Amino acid sequence: MYLRLIPLYLSTFMVGVLSNVITGLIHVVSGDLQVSIAAAGQLTAVFALVYALAAPVMGALTSPVSRRAALLVALGITIVGCAATALAPNYLVAMIARAFSAVGAAAVNPIATATAAESVEPARRGKAIGFVVAGLATSQALGLPFGTLVGGIGWRPAFWILAALALVAAIGVAATVRLPAPGRDSLAERLSPLKDPWVLVLLLASFLTFTGMHSFYAYVAVAATPPTGGSPVLLSLVFITGGAAAIVGSTLMGAAVDRFRAVVVMIAGLAVLVGALLISPLAMSGLWSAFAWFAVWGLVSFSGVVPQQQRVYEYSPERSPMLLGLNSGAVYAGIAGGAALGGLLQQWIPIGLLGLPGAALVAVALLLTLSQRRAAPGVVAR
Repeated sequence: MYLRLIPLYLSTFMVGVLSNVITGLIHVVSGDLQVSIAAAGQLTAVFALVYALAAPVMGALTSPVSRRAALLVALGITIVGCAATALAPNYLVAMIARAFSAVGAAAVNPIATATAAESVEPARRGKAIGFVVAGLATSQALGLPFGTLVGGIGWRPAFWILAALALVAAIGVAATVRLPAPGRDSLAERLSPLKDPWVLVLLLASFLTFTGMHSFYAYVAVAATPPTGGSPVLLSLVFITGGAAAIVGSTLMGAAVDRFRAVVVMIAGLAVLVGALLISPLAMSGLWSAFAWFAVWGLVSFSGVVPQQQRVYEYSPERSPMLLGLNSGAVYAGIAGGAALGGLLQQWIPIGLLGLPGAALVAVALLLTLSQRRAAPGVVAR
């Protein structure tokens, strides 16, 4: 099963690195494009914002097309965007190129997830989704070290490498994906689930989960400076610990949603996330407690993705690209909103305490998910 899912895994891994690669290159980008550190950081923010806006649109536009064709188009757009970013002569062109690559990337994750779900029998669907989502988890483990390493020779090679990775993924998709085109319902029919309050509550839970998480996590490098003594090596190690745990966590959650109801898995994961955010000020007071915190965080950091993707797919398999796109958009809107909220809250509270308001937002997402313990309309409860 996993062999034919590798191109989909590479696709999501590429998107994960692409979305965060500027973080490890920010000083190099700032110097080369002759802009401030804050302005260079906006290259990450614009990617997340355009991704959030484009995901539902691309999901609707690609839903009548075969999974293979839609994924190849999305990867093609991403390749062009990465190449344009690498060649950008100035900051404005780099910003436009990042926005363009986000449009393609916004379609990659939901289509890859839907393709994985449809490529296996129902009993193994959760494992397939978890394996593909593990590409995003791997990007957490390797994305920042990748940017830091490549930054030694310049930031542009990083985007050429990402373009090459997207090309390899596209070749793999062309060779392995053989799913028939889905039905060609009208756009209005495909968007009809948005009239369902159940779907809207699910999307709000995704948004609040990632807003709460990233209001702290976007600044976790600063929060983790005291326990690591500012050592780049120790800081990289705690990030790698969290990323490695995220790979394990996404895989375990994929197996869990095959055995238990996805909503139950999500509720358990969100409850642990709330606890992790609440104790984050204490955890960042010592080196070993910081390592332990990142390990726990990594294990449950995809509790708002893997089970949620399964719930969306179960709700309406035939509309899954559009619905997965909406959910993916809600996730990235939460990431962008969380970073903005965390920056705003720093005017009143220390960075080390940002986990506390983050916990409150994830707790609201938990309550919303608890309200959906029963199966969605039309879904047979397991």
